[in-house]
Amino acid sequence: MRASAESSASPDAAVLTEKGSVSAGETQQAIEATFRIERARLIAGLARVVRNFDLAEELSQDALVIALSEWPRTGVPANPGAWLMTVARRRAIDAIRRDKMRRLKHDEIARALDGGCDSAADAICGIRRSSAAHSRVRTAGHSILRSAAISEMRSATDSKVSSATPLG
Repeated sequence: MRASAESSASPDAAVLTEKGSVSAGETQQAIEATFRIERARLIAGLARVVRNFDLAEELSQDALVIALSEWPRTGVPANPGAWLMTVARRRAIDAIRRDKMRRLKHDEIARALDGGCDSAADAICGIRRSSAAHSRVRTAGHSILRSAAISEMRSATDSKVSSATPLG
């Protein structure tokens, strides 16, 4: 629990953080007041980062959910608006990284499959032979290889599997 709130924190939250002990109901009120006051600023700041208003709203709601789970345990922070913005911005950065990695993986699979491979297994071999692609696949944690292999295994028929399996 922090002793006092900074001047940029919401007034309702400032009153609640000055008290020695804050109940769950007071924490809930502080969260609601903070979100009501900071919502527009939060969404505007996030929209500048992600360049998508809908995603910015979703990220601000995620920050609110995290505040609802964290603040009852840890107490209302001294600057709740900044706390919400920090959490939402970190989630935005994670989303941007996830989308970028997803695009890279899809492009890599498309290039490998457009190269005239007969199957996903051949595409995997082609990816492994290419040193530039190999470094990207290694960076991606070999998830491209795993997903292509799983896809190939799912498409295999029972006769293909039984003919490939040695019965000794």
